[in-house]
Amino acid sequence: MATLFTRSIMDNNTVFISYANEDKERVKELSRKLQDEGIATWVDEEQLLPGQVWELEIEKAIKQSGAVVLCLSKTSISKEGFVQKEYKRAIEYQQEKPEGTIFVIPVRLDDCEVPFFLKSLQYADFPSGFDKLKQSLIVRLGSAHYKKTEKQKEILETYLRLVINEASSIQLPYSEGIATIPLEQIYVSLKADFSTPVERKASTKIFTQMISQDMGRYPEKGLVEEDLYKLARYDPYAARYWIYDPNVRKEINNKSTDRNRLHIAEIVRRYNWAVLLGDPGSGKSTLARWLSLQMSKALLNGEKYVYVKSNLIHPSLTGTENLILGE
Repeated sequence: MATLFTRSIMDNNTVFISYANEDKERVKELSRKLQDEGIATWVDEEQLLPGQVWELEIEKAIKQSGAVVLCLSKTSISKEGFVQKEYKRAIEYQQEKPEGTIFVIPVRLDDCEVPFFLKSLQYADFPSGFDKLKQSLIVRLGSAHYKKTEKQKEILETYLRLVINEASSIQLPYSEGIATIPLEQIYVSLKADFSTPVERKASTKIFTQMISQDMGRYPEKGLVEEDLYKLARYDPYAARYWIYDPNVRKEINNKSTDRNRLHIAEIVRRYNWAVLLGDPGSGKSTLARWLSLQMSKALLNGEKYVYVKSNLIHPSLTGTENLILGE
């Protein structure tokens, strides 16, 4: 069994930025400046993926964020629509916080008047009041999530290079470290095993039958788990023979199974954790190694998204296009 650790797209140290579409260029500038200071931001145009329900994702992002910056302008405060709903939704979450907690921070992009429902909160101007905004976010998020020092960046880069060096090749069995193969030359996407417990039980049954036909190969004490494993290596698809037994087939057909399939990129994007189950040699460690390699290379190169060829994350795809593996 292997466990994959995947990066969460949103966490409680991220700053959600709410704005009107007309102000998006100024907001991009604000987001870049915050990111340059080591403060993670969530901006819908950068974070939403095709096919996502945008209103639901925005709601989740506001709820999970460490702080919310409401960008105000003469345009946004007079505009009807979702931006007003965002502003007021953030205030609702503010009211759930202990008294005195910094959570919603109004930021004026021009000399607009602050709306009445935000009057009780001290605002900052951008860009002139950027340092004050930064101080508020440090207080809210904690200095541990503030800008990395050059030494920390150096340590991170060294670590990433070590990961890349370790994960970029696979040692051949019994070569004692002498012979290795580049991982990316041999890696292929894995297919999940959707066999049911009934099918796996049938596999055990047919293995037992195969053993009983030639007990001379096995010790007198009878069948042991090691013997089953050896036969499984020789004939991993034995269950396919046994399901022709009408009783087994009927039991299988009566079982309702969830056959929804997710490729590896969807799993990485959707979940913080993933558990891989499989027999020895089925590719669990190789997949974990390949994911570590792709993530480390992208992070070292300063890339926001991790792109890979489509056939490397789904065996039915051609590989002619790049897909986002994660962020």
